[in-house]
Amino acid sequence: MSSDSEELRSSGQQGSGDRPTLRQQGGVVVGGLRDAALHFVRHVESLCELFLLETQDYARRQRNYALGQALGLGFVGCAYLFLCVLAIVLLAPLLTEVWAVAAVVLFNLLAGLITLLVAGHSRPGKLAPDTVREIKNDIECAKLYLNAKGKR
Repeated sequence: MSSDSEELRSSGQQGSGDRPTLRQQGGVVVGGLRDAALHFVRHVESLCELFLLETQDYARRQRNYALGQALGLGFVGCAYLFLCVLAIVLLAPLLTEVWAVAAVVLFNLLAGLITLLVAGHSRPGKLAPDTVREIKNDIECAKLYLNAKGKR
């Protein structure tokens, strides 16, 4: 701001008196608007770069999460199948074969429901919430500014 007032003073001294001309004042105002627009564009560019970095990080974390889940599920599934067969073989002499299978199925059903409930809470959160909120705020500010300019 001080450079604008200095420009006005220096340009006013070159003019026909102590006051700058309307053209000189308009040039300073346009220059200030241009600088503000450039700062706004740089700010939006920085936010977009930050959003891109956060998106890449989010995608990497999601990929690693999915790969880890799939790999773990494969190993656990194989071992669990053998464990269920072993449980049926061990329970069959105590119960009949049908009741041994029913007990193992019921246990699996309960364990599966509990696992699904726990897994639902371990999902990654939303993607870059602060950056998205900042971009939305900047868009709203730009809309307000453009609406105000249009009403003049």
